[in-house]
Formats: sequence, structure tokens, C-alpha cells
Amino acid sequence: MERIGDSPLAGTLTVGNGSLKPIIAIAARTMGSKHIPSASPSLFVRLQSRRAPRPGVTVSAIWGGTLKDNEVEPTISADFLPAALTAGTYQAAPKARIAGHGLTALPEKALQQLKKGVSATKLVVPVSWWRGIQLSQVSKHMSSLIAGL
Repeated sequence: MERIGDSPLAGTLTVGNGSLKPIIAIAARTMGSKHIPSASPSLFVRLQSRRAPRPGVTVSAIWGGTLKDNEVEPTISADFLPAALTAGTYQAAPKARIAGHGLTALPEKALQQLKKGVSATKLVVPVSWWRGIQLSQVSKHMSSLIAGL
């Protein structure tokens, strides 16, 4: 708030747990935009915005799950991204770091690296898909890994 002072607020965006409530309070006390888009799940956004209501402040959820089903996906993946990556005007960041190979590398290598702590790092575990593997097998394996965190 001290840094914003009397300047109008150009906009906000909330990403991550715990970010919505303080941003609602900031938007309520400043001049300018009082609309807050939030990248948290939509049910969470609705509950949080009701728990911390402020007059004039609106909150909406950002949901990217439908992009593949409308005109946005081909615009990005076919029209923009290939040329931008080739030209270097768009770069994937942070650079990927291979944390191991295959599903067994998830608990043995990737999750161990996460537990030790990483910052601005994209950990990648390439998985070779073969005939006969079922998505339910992968899902079950991932659920058990996440439960072990």
C-alpha cells in the first residue's frame, strides 16, 4: 500500500494459495481497477471472495481448460507459437532440467529434488508410452506419489 500511495491501481492477478484475500483488501483501498482475476480453482475463488467481501471489488476465476476447445488454441499453437519459438521472440522459461526418465524416476529423483528445494526450475521426467499402458495405471501411480508428499 505504501508503494501504491495515491496512484491508481492498474490491475491485479492472484495466483496461489492465500493470495486472494490480501489482494481484495488492497483493491478495496486503492483507486483504479477493482476487478481481480484469480487463477485459483473457481469454487475456491467464489468461497474466498464471499468470505472477504469489499464494496465495489469483483473477483472472477481464470479457467484455461476450455482453450483447447475454442479459437484460442489454434491461434496460439498454430499461428503464433511455432514462428515465435523459431524467431526467438518467445522462449520457454525456465529451461527444463531432466530429473530422470520413466515413472519410477518420479519418486526416486524428481520428488526428492522438489523436497530438497528448487527455485525457478522446471523439472521434467520424460515418460515413454508403450502399447498396453492404461491411463488408470498412470493416474493411480501419480495419486500414490502425491499422497506421499
